[in-house]
Amino acid sequence: MNYPENLLYSADHEWLKIENDEAWIGIIAFAPAALGDIVYLDIALTGKSIGQNTVFGMIEAVKTVSDLFMPVSGVILEVNPKLAVEPELVNSDPYGEGWLVKIMVTGPIERLISIITSMLNRKGIEMESIHAARTDIHDQVLIHIEVIAEPGEIKNVSAKIGNIIEVEQVELCLTKNSWYQKVALNTIDKIGYNSLVFQKLQKYGATMVGYHNEQVIIEKIGRDEDLQLLYNELEGPHLISLMKSAAISLKPLEDQSSVISMAA
Repeated sequence: MNYPENLLYSADHEWLKIENDEAWIGIIAFAPAALGDIVYLDIALTGKSIGQNTVFGMIEAVKTVSDLFMPVSGVILEVNPKLAVEPELVNSDPYGEGWLVKIMVTGPIERLISIITSMLNRKGIEMESIHAARTDIHDQVLIHIEVIAEPGEIKNVSAKIGNIIEVEQVELCLTKNSWYQKVALNTIDKIGYNSLVFQKLQKYGATMVGYHNEQVIIEKIGRDEDLQLLYNELEGPHLISLMKSAAISLKPLEDQSSVISMAA
């Protein structure tokens, strides 16, 4: 089944077309085909604010009744008036006259992350991590994404993301020839920080970097495998949380010894 390239798609079979802060939402062709002929739609009223992944309506077909889920947070600006008298448009023209609602998208950071994540999921691209942070420049957000894909796929999806936001930089590196470093912060309670834990920190090249509200923060820099080893050692009733950054550097394997000394 072919899907229009100018649209974004959710895991719940909705499509999304964004223009500035407004978006049109409908359901993909697969959904009405699976449901059967659409006979009735019950959609939230204009002006209502709907959260992401929240039900905003119901679609009734000859085979079954199904909920409609909002792919991004927003306020409903308009419900397609044609569907009140012609609900079959959802079957015959799901990407055109059969659109469901027009919304004002809210939450800019959440919106961007949702759009990008949906795009990658639709393309079947494995995402390692996505991080968003505000910058010192008003209304500008820095988004860092790590994916595992073929170079051609990364080039194509970068071009598509570039239609939505400015793509500052794209770095490609063969995973089999790379040494990825990340920062992990493990938080344990004061009771769990004993001499045995201190020995483990020395073993894995980790350090205590903070103490707050009777909680100890432990930092480790290294590959995912190294961070996981330390996590496995600390896992238990005293481990409160783990936070892990995106990749902070890429090193070829021949520089492995220098990376180890830097991490330690």
